[in-house]
Amino acid sequence: MKLKSLLSLLILGISFSVLGQGRDLVRLIYADSFTGSMLNGEAIREFIGSVHVERDGINLYCDRMIEFVNRRVIEATGHVKIVQNADILTSDFARYFPDSKFIYVERNVKLNSEGNLLTSDFGNFNFGTNLAGFWSRVKLFDSQSNEIRADSLDYNRNLGHSKMFRNIRIFSPKDNTIIRGRYAENFNIQQTAFVEQDAFLYQLPAKAGDDTLMIQSLRLDSDRRDSVNQYMATGKVRMIQGEMSAISDTMIFFKNTGVIKLREKPIVWYDVNQVVGDSIDIITENNQFRQMDCFSNAFSVSLKDESTKKYNQLRGKTIRYFFQNRQINQVSVEQTAESLYYLDQDGKPSGANFITGDNILINFLNNEVDHIRVLSGVEGKFYPERMMIAEPILLKNFKWVGKERPTPAELRVYVR
Repeated sequence: MKLKSLLSLLILGISFSVLGQGRDLVRLIYADSFTGSMLNGEAIREFIGSVHVERDGINLYCDRMIEFVNRRVIEATGHVKIVQNADILTSDFARYFPDSKFIYVERNVKLNSEGNLLTSDFGNFNFGTNLAGFWSRVKLFDSQSNEIRADSLDYNRNLGHSKMFRNIRIFSPKDNTIIRGRYAENFNIQQTAFVEQDAFLYQLPAKAGDDTLMIQSLRLDSDRRDSVNQYMATGKVRMIQGEMSAISDTMIFFKNTGVIKLREKPIVWYDVNQVVGDSIDIITENNQFRQMDCFSNAFSVSLKDESTKKYNQLRGKTIRYFFQNRQINQVSVEQTAESLYYLDQDGKPSGANFITGDNILINFLNNEVDHIRVLSGVEGKFYPERMMIAEPILLKNFKWVGKERPTPAELRVYVR
């Protein structure tokens, strides 16, 4: 026994001698027990029970801690907790490099910081550079009650900048939206973010009976500033909400006003109607469509008879749709307006009316044309049915691209 005690004292002496050559790795605050030994030729110190050490304002708590003297590394196990100011990092295991303030953690990782809670299987945090990385089943619950999931996340606290990778899912209870993608970046200071690679936005109905909004694009940008508060989708944009669907190269959704702006080759479908133009604005109110304005080279087409390829057509510089109770209530064609409508008599096709004027106003009742009013510069022509047997009449710049209309089934594959 005396020999064993002597060896223990000798080992302890070697340990303290090594530490004495430079700054102590950490300052011991408390431990139930302490032993020193050699492991694979390296001096180690082992602390067991309610361990608490400190270095440069970083406090480490655990059940068991081993200090590798030569490598100046600490390994901690059991109820590991690292505290710096208001930041608390917990896990089952940690490898701590006090000289560089770098900590690697694994199993049941949790980080509480600035009102945010992050969980994962693995992670690291450098308290000196404020750079962090977490991977495997990453979940973040931020101070705004948003829930973010990803395979991995990198964070620069100095810049308030984070990057997320693969299987990204962001849920915002404030506006009831889910955003998905495979790569994302967030900028806290600027209050902006973007998602790329199969970006998808899914806005759940605020109440029963409302329509779900789905937007899919190559990239989705978000600006959370109160003065802006918008989403901008770019690259092969597809949108569906209720009876309305659309495609374009760019779409901007202003959440404060409910206005949706479609830019660069926009096409909108509503029920059996297709609308194209240089740009299209959609105005919503309480999750209901109120108005749709199509500007420059506006052209509206509705399919009258698919078997005979007959289309009712409207053409003008501007076309405005007005909605009521989810149905088209009125259409206004402005500046050099043209209208071609096919007619029926006693249930049989009888011909078509072609009308031009400065403005054309069309009222609908139960989704059917009820009244057409032409203002100023009126000209018209009637085409009997026999003149259209060989080929239907098409206005200049006519195009029907119903096959490009996105379907709910195509977009729901992104809802996971």
